[in-house]
Amino acid sequence: MPVASSSRRGRRLRREPSDVIEEDGPSQVQAALTEDIVEEDEEQEEHPRQVAVRGNGTRRVQREAEVEEQAEEDNELDLNPLADFGEQPLDKAQATRIGGIASDWNSIRTQIHGNSYALVRDVAASIAEFTDGEKGDKALLGIEDMMKGLVDTEHELLVHEETLNELHQKVARGESIIYITSLYEETVQRRIAEYRKKTTRQKYVKNDEYASFKQAIFEVQHPDTAMPPVSDFIPKEDGDDSDEDEDIQVGGVMQDYKCPLSLTILVDPLTS
Repeated sequence: MPVASSSRRGRRLRREPSDVIEEDGPSQVQAALTEDIVEEDEEQEEHPRQVAVRGNGTRRVQREAEVEEQAEEDNELDLNPLADFGEQPLDKAQATRIGGIASDWNSIRTQIHGNSYALVRDVAASIAEFTDGEKGDKALLGIEDMMKGLVDTEHELLVHEETLNELHQKVARGESIIYITSLYEETVQRRIAEYRKKTTRQKYVKNDEYASFKQAIFEVQHPDTAMPPVSDFIPKEDGDDSDEDEDIQVGGVMQDYKCPLSLTILVDPLTS
């Protein structure tokens, strides 16, 4: 019997630690859960602060950008006080200025550009006289293209001059013209485009400078022959009228002033 009692005590003693562990287990788990909840609450408290700080920074940057943009707009208004004013109609006092600009175009066309014709004409005559064969023909074609370019450029200069003169007359009459710059540019571009659509004959056959150019070359190559009409040198294209439809064709005429009997120059000739 004594042995049995001692064994019970041993079991009792061995069970006591397990009871202690069972009693302490729930408290330890509860403590751990409490610590986790506290840590999560702290993290949640810190996270909104960070979001709030970021949100405040973004709004501050936006406000600064708006302030800078407004300042730039104010500076532009200060630099250009007429920015809010639209196009205004010209008064009669501006007509004189427009006429002056038209005169400038006329000076460029007649005094500066006009002097180029004589130079090109003289060069063409020299080439026709001293250069023969295929080389001479090729050089004359290049000079002729240059002459055509001069005629085209003069026409463009004339378009600017005539357009400004028309605007000058309208303003002088008191007509209300608001967008004069746009009107001027559109008119010039339209007239130049119409000219470029013309055929070669329509551009040059009645141009005096081009006719003089062809005359200078022909006189060197055919000294004793009258030059035919300029249209004979320009091939016909689609859109050209037939030669029979031309009212007037200009060509050279040879006039002989020698007496057929004495073969001397006539003096005071008379007609019957």
